[in-house]
Amino acid sequence: MYSSNVGIGSYVYLRRIVEKIILDGLQEAIAVGAVTEEQFELDENNHQRRVEEKIKLLADYLPKSLTDNKGAYGIISKGIHELSEEECMQYFPVLEQLIKMCLNEAIEKKRKIQDEAELKKRIDAITSEIKKK
Repeated sequence: MYSSNVGIGSYVYLRRIVEKIILDGLQEAIAVGAVTEEQFELDENNHQRRVEEKIKLLADYLPKSLTDNKGAYGIISKGIHELSEEECMQYFPVLEQLIKMCLNEAIEKKRKIQDEAELKKRIDAITSEIKKK
């Protein structure tokens, strides 16, 4: 959409990506028992949490680039609801960079987990082989 000079429409896609990143973090946090879905949705006063609060709550399960820039979601929402096409086009590259950084962090995290699992497998194999001697 951005390459077709559609600023506001491109922000809808950015918002969906950020929301997916947040939901992935939520699923990870739920899986380890760090948070429940209710805690994610409602604060201690049973008020709906704002997205920035949700990002803060899931900070350990989200890309650092997102937690360090949690105001980006507000920019995206403002772009969808209030900013002009020109303003959206102007700010898009910065938001796109944030998304790319988040995705790169997720790829790196997945790669690290795979590397650690492979290393453990190899160490276990060597340990097993040495014990046989």
